[in-house]
Amino acid sequence: MTEIPHKKDKTSPFAGKQYLVSPPFVTCPKCKRDSYGVLLALADRIVRHCNACGNRAELRLPRLKKTLLYLDQLALSNMFANKAPQTPSKKRDADFWFMLRKRIGHLYNLQLLVCPSSNVHTQESNLIDSPERYHALKSASQHFAGGVSFNSIDFIRTEQIVAHVRLWHRGQARTPITLDAKFALNGHIDGWTDSVSFLLILDLGQRIGAKV
Repeated sequence: MTEIPHKKDKTSPFAGKQYLVSPPFVTCPKCKRDSYGVLLALADRIVRHCNACGNRAELRLPRLKKTLLYLDQLALSNMFANKAPQTPSKKRDADFWFMLRKRIGHLYNLQLLVCPSSNVHTQESNLIDSPERYHALKSASQHFAGGVSFNSIDFIRTEQIVAHVRLWHRGQARTPITLDAKFALNGHIDGWTDSVSFLLILDLGQRIGAKV
C-alpha cells in the first residue's frame, strides 16, 4: 500500500483534535505512539489518523474484482428470519439458510462478494403490513449490498430497448446487445466496503428510522 501524507509540514492542522478512529492501531510514524488508527475507509483507500499528534495520511488499497450475487426476497426473508422453526423439516430449512447467510457473510467480509440491493426488494417489502418486519427486510436487503444497488427495472428495460433500436437502425437487428454489468448498477462494485454504514428507512406510515 502506498502512503500519501496530507501535509508535509511539521505542524499538523489536525493536532489537538479528537476524531472517531477505529482499529487496527499501529505505531504512528511521527510520534511513535500506538494510536495510528483508521479514520475513513473509502472505495480505493483508507485514511489513517493519530489522535495523539494529529498525523494523517492516505493509504491506497489493492484493486479488487468482486463477484456479483443477486439475493431475491425469498432468500433474504429466510436468511434473516427471526422466528424459531416449529417442525423438523422447517428446522432443516432454517439450518440451510443460516449456513448460507454465514458463508455469504464470510465472502462479503473478505471483500470477494457483493449482493446489490434492488428496487424490487422495496416494492415487495411495501406489501408488508408489519412495520417491524418491513424494517427487518429493508435492512436485510442492504446487509450484503456494500452500498451497491441495481438501477430501476424501467431504466434497465428502456436502455436495452434503445440499444436494440440502435442496432436495428444500423441494419444489425439480429445482433445480440452486450451491456456491461456496471451499466445496471450504482455504487463502487469493486470498491472496498467500509465497516460502518447508515440506512434511512421511510415506511408506509411515514415513520423514519435510522440504522447504523
